[in-house]
Amino acid sequence: MMTPALPQALLPSLRGAFAVELRRKLGLVFPPTRAEAFEGGIVRAASALKEVPAALLLRLAEGDRAVIEALAFELTIGETYFFRHPHHFEFLREALRTLRSRRAHDDPIRIWSAGCSSGEEAYSIAIAALEALGPSAQRHVEILGTDLNAGCLDRARAATYGAWSFRNVEPTVRARWFELEGAQLRVASEPRSMVRFVSRNLLDGPPVASPNDAWSRGIDLIFCRNVLIYFDPAATELVTAALARALVLGGQMVPGPSDPLLRSPHLVVSTASGLISYRRVLEEPEVLAVLRSRPAVVYAPAPLLDVKAPIARPVLIAAIAAGPTIVAGGPIDRARRLADSGDSAAAIALIDGVLASDPLHDEAYALRAVLAAAAGDHARAAADADRAILVQSSFAFAHVIAALSRTQLGEPAEARRHLRNAQRLLFALAADASVRGSGGVTARELLDVCQQLTRSLAAARVDRVTGARR
Repeated sequence: MMTPALPQALLPSLRGAFAVELRRKLGLVFPPTRAEAFEGGIVRAASALKEVPAALLLRLAEGDRAVIEALAFELTIGETYFFRHPHHFEFLREALRTLRSRRAHDDPIRIWSAGCSSGEEAYSIAIAALEALGPSAQRHVEILGTDLNAGCLDRARAATYGAWSFRNVEPTVRARWFELEGAQLRVASEPRSMVRFVSRNLLDGPPVASPNDAWSRGIDLIFCRNVLIYFDPAATELVTAALARALVLGGQMVPGPSDPLLRSPHLVVSTASGLISYRRVLEEPEVLAVLRSRPAVVYAPAPLLDVKAPIARPVLIAAIAAGPTIVAGGPIDRARRLADSGDSAAAIALIDGVLASDPLHDEAYALRAVLAAAAGDHARAAADADRAILVQSSFAFAHVIAALSRTQLGEPAEARRHLRNAQRLLFALAADASVRGSGGVTARELLDVCQQLTRSLAAARVDRVTGARR
């Protein structure tokens, strides 16, 4: 097989297609002022992978990870060094002391270095933790660095750096926390032991998708600095929501000085420490106050999620309505049995009582969403599914209900987003595992639902494009 000729320039006809796919896959946008960097990065990535630009574009559209990583590397500036923006690390040291004083003895502090590049930021965080807390930081602080580029992560794991990475580091800090290794310096074992690195696209959400992993929604501090400057507004909004979901209530996030101002009902901005930071809050007006004041709703008895074809009624509805008998006697189990018997009004009343005393009960929101969809109220179903996801972003069943309701409401983009999240979470489960909150539906059955919904959305898209009528 002949090796394709290496590209010398990007054909004008491909520029628009690359712009669309890069925005879709990575959230990256390139204004006219960065046209040269845009074209040069694509040409370099194509050369590195020994592809012509047209073939590179096809691989990008198919989601080829090697292409995505190569383009991310070439089109963003991986500029980083130890203790970049020193006042951020002063803020970190004080936050760590406060967290440690309030934290149970064995409960770790989790810090996410999002977009960590070659690892200098993550190791700087570890050293700052050791300086703030002493040797106990090795037991009490866990740090996760994520980046999309595999080459950067390999460098980070090697933990060996040249002089350019130390241009902001005092000689005493270099002597204390680094070891000479040839002409370079290697991070000492103490901070190195506190950090691990994984590959992650920020558009995919929290660093770990497993609902049983605390990193999916239990992070105390996030450093996401000088990453969002590359994203378009829609991608920035998506990443902001994911960062907020990953934080514990009261958790904090530190952006870079050049990053855009983030807007989220669940993040409160602060400039009190001489830098911009954000704190995770639970939005009272939208989530709690409305629920407390909402009058009781009586739904007419109906088969659960009895929606119109071609959306996946048989698998989902039958599995929920005729699932295995629940032996446990909790209020949600009782509400599910009442719904199964056709007494939706009593089920809703019981769920409302649960939420009045525990407004963060994600399974209660999910079951109420199912009952709302059964009554044809997909707007209410979508709202309750969203509340369940706000409380627990890795709640796969709630994402399925949200996708189903958004499809019925004619919101295909939102439906597809929830489907992607649901499928990612469900693929992490055993096929025959019962999915939490579903009343006995298995991961395989819910994946079948997702596939049927995907086909339905695809068919609807074709109809809109071609003008066909069913």
